[in-house]
Amino acid sequence: MARRVDGRGRAEDGDQGSSTTAVFFDNVKVPVENVLGEIGRGHIIAFNILNLGRLKLGPFAHGGCRDDLAVSIRYAKERKAFGKSISEFGMIQHKLAEMAIRMYASESMTYRVVGNIERSSRDFRGTSRMREHNVEGRRGVRDGMLLY
Repeated sequence: MARRVDGRGRAEDGDQGSSTTAVFFDNVKVPVENVLGEIGRGHIIAFNILNLGRLKLGPFAHGGCRDDLAVSIRYAKERKAFGKSISEFGMIQHKLAEMAIRMYASESMTYRVVGNIERSSRDFRGTSRMREHNVEGRRGVRDGMLLY
């Protein structure tokens, strides 16, 4: 029988659509035709699914960074203060540059991890770091947007 540990779940960074909670299966009979992989090694399949989820979330966060930066640049060019565009002020230029640095770092990490996976289909070691870095990078770019 399947049972949940609790119904609260856990907040997922960057993936608000997923509900994560612990589920345990006790004394569940699975027909042989429904068994994936070797019996007793299902955790390997589960970990690969998690790795693929991390792999997808990293580039999604990077795409969000790129869009947020484009919106910020457009807004900085349109917004006027003291008779000129705020994009001419050093502080705004610095903030936009910081946002661009985060975005390019996110892109670089994404390409590196995907390249490692393409070279060795079992090398998912960087996916977790990439996901965390890209989600944090997106937060940094979003924080920069709040400046306006």
